[in-house]
Amino acid sequence: WYPDRHPLNIAHRGGALEYPENTLYAYKNSLVKSGAHMLEMDIYETADGELVVIHDGTVDRTTNGSGSVSSFTLKQLRALDAGYCYVPGRGSDCGSDGPFPFRGVATGDRSPPSGFSRADFRIPTLREALEEFPDVLINIELKPDLDSTGSYEAKLAALLNEFGRGDDVIVASFQDWNAALFKLAAPAVSTSVPTGQVALSVLLGQGPLPGLTLGHAAFQVPPSLGIPIVNQDFVNDAHAAGLAVQVWTINDCAEMQALLALGVDGIMTDAPASLD
Repeated sequence: WYPDRHPLNIAHRGGALEYPENTLYAYKNSLVKSGAHMLEMDIYETADGELVVIHDGTVDRTTNGSGSVSSFTLKQLRALDAGYCYVPGRGSDCGSDGPFPFRGVATGDRSPPSGFSRADFRIPTLREALEEFPDVLINIELKPDLDSTGSYEAKLAALLNEFGRGDDVIVASFQDWNAALFKLAAPAVSTSVPTGQVALSVLLGQGPLPGLTLGHAAFQVPPSLGIPIVNQDFVNDAHAAGLAVQVWTINDCAEMQALLALGVDGIMTDAPASLD
C-alpha cells in the first residue's frame, strides 16, 4: 500500500456528512461525485449469520428501528430505512427537525433519486457491497459483536476469498484479538496494525517495531489520542518499514492539507468532496 497507492481519498462510511452513511447510495455517490478512491465500511453479524454493513452495534442512530444488529435477522434488517435519519451536511441526526430528504425511500413511501433503487437506502450486506464494487479499494472494519455466537472473522475471510479480494482490501479492527483471529484465517489479505501494537509503537517512540507490525500493510490512526501520533517522524518510520499511514477521521480542509504535506498515504473523511 506504500508507495503504490498514495494518497488515497477514503470515504469514511461512504462519506457520512454527504450521504446516508454505509448505504450503497453513499458508496456509489462518493466514488462518482465526491472523488473517493477507497470505500470504508464497518461490519456486524446478524442473528442468522449474515455480514451486514453498519457502523453501530445497534440500528437506533441511523434507521427507523431499535435494537442490536445481532438481534435482527437479515430479512428484518432489510425492512429498515437506512436513510431515515440523514440530514445533509450533518449526517445521521434523528433528534433534529431535519430536513430528511431520503426518509421513506427504502420503505417505498418516497421515490428514489433517478438512477437508484429502494435497495440503495437499506442496510446492505457485505456480499452486496463486494458484488457492486469489484474493482474498488475497500477498507473493512471488523466490529466486535458480543451478542453473536458466530465466528465472523472466519466468515469474512471466506467471503473475501470467494471474491478473490486480497491486497486490494484492508481489514481493520480496534480489538487486537479480533485482528489476530482474522489474520490467522486470511494471512494473504491486507490488514492494518491493531490498536495495541500502535499504542506500543507510539509510547516507546520507536516507530513501527520489528515483529509487532509484521504482516500488516498500514497504520490507520487518528492524528492524536491524548498524545500526538502522526508527525513527520512517525510517517518516515512507517514508510521505512514499508507501511502506509492512513489517518482518520479528518473533515477539516486545513488539517487535510497539513497531513498531506507530511506525506500520509490516505485520509479517511466524512466529506470526501472536500478532500477531492
